[in-house]
Formats: sequence, C-alpha cells, structure tokens
Amino acid sequence: MRAWKGDEEYLRLCALLDVVQDNDWTWHLEDFHGTTVPSEGISAVELENRLDGGEPMSFAWDELLVFAKKVDQMIDGRISAFRPGQAEPVLVLEALERHLLEIRRTRSSPTCCGGA
Repeated sequence: MRAWKGDEEYLRLCALLDVVQDNDWTWHLEDFHGTTVPSEGISAVELENRLDGGEPMSFAWDELLVFAKKVDQMIDGRISAFRPGQAEPVLVLEALERHLLEIRRTRSSPTCCGGA
C-alpha cells in the first residue's frame, strides 16, 4: 500500500489500522523511526531510543489505537500482532522508507483485514 494518498498527504498509522478488525491480540512495536504529534506528549526521539534497547513496546488493541493517533508519520517501523499464547505473529504492519506501508498476514492468521 502506498504511504502517500493521491493528494500527497501521508497515510497515517491510525488510518492504516482502520482496515484491521477489533481483536484480542498483543501488539508489539518493534521498530520506529518517524515523527509524532507534538501536542500529544510523546517524543519520537525518546520512542526510538527506548526501542533501540531491543525490547518491543506492547499494546492491547485499544492502547495501540490511542498510540497511533499520537504518531504523525512512521517512516520506518514494524508492528507485529500476536494471538494469546502464540510465538509467531498473526499480522505484521511495516513501514519502509516512508514510501510503502505493508500489511502481511501469516499463514495461520484469520481473516482480519478488509480486503488485505
């Protein structure tokens, strides 16, 4: 999926998550390089530094939606979703050099995304 809309407006993470159905998965923010909304109280630099330690940030679905509204642009990054008790992700969202946003389902993933 192109990261830019036709009018050169960037497709935000919260818009990308609109295609994913509500779920009970654990979401891991594994990598993030980008910008955040300044008034939302989260610093992109602090976020990047926290993830550089190798530990992902974990979110429930509703927490991920709140976080996504604080992200202005995810230039490079990876968010993986895990079913309870599973070691392999069921879904991976990846931003690649701010030009491509990708949603990948694993073989074991259920139908979760409108048209994806």
